[in-house]
Parts: sequence; C-alpha cells; structure tokens
Amino acid sequence: MVWNEAATLLYKAQHLEKPPFISTVLLASFIGLAAFLYLITNRGTRALQGIPPGTFGWPLIGETLQFLGCQRRGSPQDFYRCRAQQYGNVFTTSLVGHPTVVFYSPQGNRFLFSNENKLVVNSWPTSVGNLFRSSLITAVGDDAKRLRRILMTFLRPEALQKFVGRVDSMTKSHLAEYWIGKDEIPIDLPGTRYNKAKHAANVIRQQLGSNINERKYALEVGKASPEQDLLSFLLSNVDEQENPRCYEEVLKEQLDIASSKKAGQLLEWEDLQRMKYSWRVGQEALRLYPAAQGSFRKAIKDFTYEGFTIPKGWKLHWTVNSTHRNSEYFSNPEKFDPSRFEGDGPPPYTFVPFGGGPRMCPGNEFARMEILVFLHNIVKNFKWNLVNPNEKVIIDPMPDPVSGLPIKLVPHE
Repeated sequence: MVWNEAATLLYKAQHLEKPPFISTVLLASFIGLAAFLYLITNRGTRALQGIPPGTFGWPLIGETLQFLGCQRRGSPQDFYRCRAQQYGNVFTTSLVGHPTVVFYSPQGNRFLFSNENKLVVNSWPTSVGNLFRSSLITAVGDDAKRLRRILMTFLRPEALQKFVGRVDSMTKSHLAEYWIGKDEIPIDLPGTRYNKAKHAANVIRQQLGSNINERKYALEVGKASPEQDLLSFLLSNVDEQENPRCYEEVLKEQLDIASSKKAGQLLEWEDLQRMKYSWRVGQEALRLYPAAQGSFRKAIKDFTYEGFTIPKGWKLHWTVNSTHRNSEYFSNPEKFDPSRFEGDGPPPYTFVPFGGGPRMCPGNEFARMEILVFLHNIVKNFKWNLVNPNEKVIIDPMPDPVSGLPIKLVPHE
C-alpha cells in the first residue's frame, strides 16, 4: 500500500510540465520518510523472534485505518479474513497504537476465555479505557469480580424471573403508544370500495396460492426448473431477509403461548422457556449481527501459543468474525437459518455473541428475556416489511443500519 501511494505521487510529479523545485524536494522527502518509517516498523516485527507472522503497518496508527474502514463498510470480517488467509489463524497487527495478536479460531477463543487472570487480563486500548474509566468493561482482577458479583444479584436467571411481567407490561405500553393504530385505517363496511377491493384481493390470493403450491410441488419433485420462468425463479430464491416460513413458525409458537394465558395476564418466566424456536431465531440474528464484535486482553507474562511467543504487555484480540460468518463452522454463513441451533447447536466457542469465560457478558440472560418478550408482543400484533431490504449495516462500533432500519407495519386483521 505504501509503495502504491508513493508511486502514484511520483507518477503525477513526473507528468507536470515544470514541477517546482520545492515541490520536488518535498515529494522526495515524503517518499523517503515514508519508506524509512515503513521499513523500520516492519523490520521491528521481524526482529522479534518467534512472534506470530503479520505486520505492524504504519508507525503509531498501525493498521487501524484499515480495521475501521472495514467496519464502516459493513464488512468487519474482511479485515481478519484476508490476514488469516495470508498469515494463519494467529497473526500480528497493530491497532490503536498497540502491537496486537489476533486469535482467529474457536481454539483461540477458548484459550483466551479460559486463561483470564492466569496468562491474560481484560485490557482495552487506551482510547477506549479513557472513555469508560472505572467500569465493568475496564475493570480487572478483584475489582471486576466485585462489580460482576453486584450485577449478578439482579441479572442471574433466578432474579430475572420476577421482572418478566414488568418488561412485558412496559413493552405493551410502548407498542400501544407508539406503534398500534398510528396509521390511517380504511373503512371496511359492506358496499364500500375498500371492502370490495379486499374481497377481490382475497380471490386473487386464493388463485395465486393454488398456482404457487402446484409450482412448489413441481420444483420439489423435479418436474419444474428454477430457471424456466419468473415464478419458479422467485420460489427458488426466496428473500432470505423476510423468511416467511420463519415468521410463521414464530407466530404459531407465540400464539400458542398467548392462548394459554388469561385475559390481561402477563408473561412469566415459564413462558419464555417455551419459546424454543423463537430463541433459535434470536440466536441466528445474534450470529449475523452481534452487539459487540469482540474484545481485547493483555498478556501478563510471556507465554507460548501454537509454537509462537506472545510477549508480555502485548494486546490480544478475539473477534466474533473468526467464526460467526465463517463457512468452516456455519454452512452458507450469510443465510438466515435458525435450524443451526437445533439439537446440540454449533460447535463450542464458535457462537460467542456474549463472549465467554469469567468475562462473559453478565447481561446475556437479561438480553434473552428482552428479545423474547419484545418478539412475543410484536409478532402477535404485526407483520412487517423492510422499507429498504438492501440497507447497509455498518459497525460503529455496534451494528448501525445507515438509514435507521425503517419498516412498514401491517397489523393483523
């Protein structure tokens, strides 16, 4: 990259009719300084015997710009994937001013999670630490244990049970105030144009439904080709973001739970345990768009991992991108498929939206409760469509839809 930029500048300078002398001197100085700093920085990488392969990038900033650029483009996995292909599943880089070793595998996740306070401790880059100062995110050792113990008093499953009804009540109030009945509702009386249009639409749906079912069967038994016409193509390439079958399964499960409740009765902890398919949907959403991309540790002593020397004081980084969208662990990883979590689910340390080990997010059960209660209430009341199905989701530093993820709500009749 450095040589490409330098060559571009040199090319432009050569094609000036009369390049000013001072410009030529400055240009030559810039190219020389860039080359010197780049060589010195990466010579330092090679001089450290036994460390994982990789590059420190530019002095001071390292590869931070490339790292952030991939996140802003909505493809954070690209930063790791290309380096893992070049250097292997343990590689060296430099992020936010710190020499960093990236662990890019389930085995690496397990190693870091299980060696907390033994070989490594929680340690974010200085810029992040200055933002959060003394908090659970930055605390280590006894301070971290104390803060976690306080939080778990309220976040452990036994404590959360009494909050399910309250969360359900707040969700219902929120939907009633901001969601339900906000759009203009057409007058549906016999003889009105809307009523006639609705009946006509139902007739069309029945006819199309019959044709669609026939074509689905023909595709399944091989009597029709996915490319023979538009209908076959659409049925063979269902929009994975909408997942109609997934929605229907969630709706059925939630309506079964709702029908078992008395009028006005709120959800209880036992109801959440029945939402098995709904939680698989939640897990698959967390696989594709986890709230956090990973975390950092610091080596508290020299140690060896997979034959490489990890120097004391270096940052260590694990990331969900090593596994969540990796076809080695999740087949067809870009596809939304809740069935991945049936039975025993994914292999250990491949699904890590909440981290793992002693530093595992203490709010994981609270997050599960919120997701399921919200899903129960919204699915009972609405269908919805994305206004922009191809909307980009960037990482900043959490998933952030660039247009705010507008949706079109369709209340159930």
